Amino acid sequence: MDRIRIIAEEVLSWVSLLPEAPVRYAKEDRLPVNTAPGSLLEFGFHRAGSETLIEVGELRAWSVPNTLVVLNAHFGNRGTPRTNWAYWCVSLDPRVDFPHPEWLVEPLLLTAPVRHPARLTAQYEAVARQYAWEAGAHRYRMKAELLSLLAEVRESVAGESDMSLRSSACEAVLALVEERLEDPSLALPDVARAASLSVAQLCRVFQGEMGTSPMKFVTAKRIEHACDLLQRTALRVSEISSRVGFRDPLHFSRVFRRTIGVSPTRFRRGEGR
Repeated sequence: MDRIRIIAEEVLSWVSLLPEAPVRYAKEDRLPVNTAPGSLLEFGFHRAGSETLIEVGELRAWSVPNTLVVLNAHFGNRGTPRTNWAYWCVSLDPRVDFPHPEWLVEPLLLTAPVRHPARLTAQYEAVARQYAWEAGAHRYRMKAELLSLLAEVRESVAGESDMSLRSSACEAVLALVEERLEDPSLALPDVARAASLSVAQLCRVFQGEMGTSPMKFVTAKRIEHACDLLQRTALRVSEISSRVGFRDPLHFSRVFRRTIGVSPTRFRRGEGR
């Protein structure tokens, strides 16, 4: 994590001296990533979805939501989610006066959890907007937004001295969801009680730390578990529906399709993956 901070600081200093931002890509991906070999330094943010294997050369790392990823593409890179994911990526072209060419010729893959996922997401969105808009003062706005993103990366990466990246309230929620994932009666007031907070307090704290609402998190975990069962077992869809906390198989199928992009049956056949 200290190395990520060092890289962010060095890139900040480098970009600040350039006439324009060296951004070659800025977008949120929802499909598996397969970047061709090239001279790129990338700052990624795994915003949502399932556990994902990230590969750069011989380096491997498993990423989970709210993880920052710093990597290069000298040997290409890949991101393969177990089921689905949302992954922001800003790619920089370091060929102009970059002070650390050694970061580009050997595989580079660093990951770290972040403190402020909502703030980081907002900065990625701002860079992506400027990347897509090439009129007016775009050149200057892009540089300003990129510098803001790099500063947020520097501040958002949690250090070794942090006792805990998650509050006790969020830890209580995660434990309850794990325990009652199959329980269709699990509701927001139950989750708030487990965290010893009011519903409003819980939503504010959980959104700030996890980047999503408590019940959206519950649904995401249920769909992730359903994907696992569809791949590993021969259980009927209706059985899987009940095992992941849905009373109505039709409602389960609608939620699954909305989340994954295909029906449970098509997902089992290998479509949409």
